[in-house]
Amino acid sequence: MKRLLLFTLPLLLIQSCGKNGGPTASVNFDFRKPYTLPAAPEASALCDTSLRGIYKGVTINAGDEAATLELSIANGSDGVFGREYMDGVVRDSLVRYMVDPGTGLLKYPLLRDVAQINTGARYHTIFESFLPDSANAFVQFAVERGGFGPLLDVNLKGNQTLDAVLKEQSNRQVFCFEGSYEGGYINGSASRDTGRVAFVVRADTAIVIMASIASPQFFPASGAAVSNNQFTIPVYDGPGDAAFVLNCTVTGNTCSGTWVRINSTATGTFTAHRTL
Repeated sequence: MKRLLLFTLPLLLIQSCGKNGGPTASVNFDFRKPYTLPAAPEASALCDTSLRGIYKGVTINAGDEAATLELSIANGSDGVFGREYMDGVVRDSLVRYMVDPGTGLLKYPLLRDVAQINTGARYHTIFESFLPDSANAFVQFAVERGGFGPLLDVNLKGNQTLDAVLKEQSNRQVFCFEGSYEGGYINGSASRDTGRVAFVVRADTAIVIMASIASPQFFPASGAAVSNNQFTIPVYDGPGDAAFVLNCTVTGNTCSGTWVRINSTATGTFTAHRTL
């Protein structure tokens, strides 16, 4: 699979490889079984001000499917790996492969990338499935030095996606939520507005992505500040063109609230459940 690095939206994904490029004993390969949600940050304090560390995010594809993703970028070691969580189970592990620096494409034949990370420069890499018979994701990831501006471009089951990602820190855990919204009627028609919604939330920041099912449309990632587990996020049709306003509250493992459609009488509710 040869794709250019198209870092246009924030997000993330998931895998498992050690310094030698192979599976490590510390990684649980118990695929297709339920997993335990982390109770505390997994990021090393040594990585808080570096591009190294833990990145968590969510993705929604054009086929109305969602996944939660985690990347460990030399978090306290030289290992770089990721994991994908889908439908309540560990769906897959991703391997970091070597990229041609001149083209930004994967090298063929595929070779696992075991190089140590240069923390003084922008970092980018490509992941694909550890299990060829179940491969469903192709992940491109980039981040600036210091861990700023992480970007994710995911191809999930061969479909275009929306993506959102945040860097976790040792004292600020990142939580991921997937869910749905429903409510008011679309442009005075008889069709109710329904769709997917997903969040990446930290104590200070939240990012939302939305995809309408009733009137097929992606709404690009939007961010907002978080205060006391509450935040209000405007969601846009395009640059500067607000479509929704979401009023959100995180309570335990649920992120829920209400939405209002701009320039319309349409209102509704959403509920998303924690997936990481």
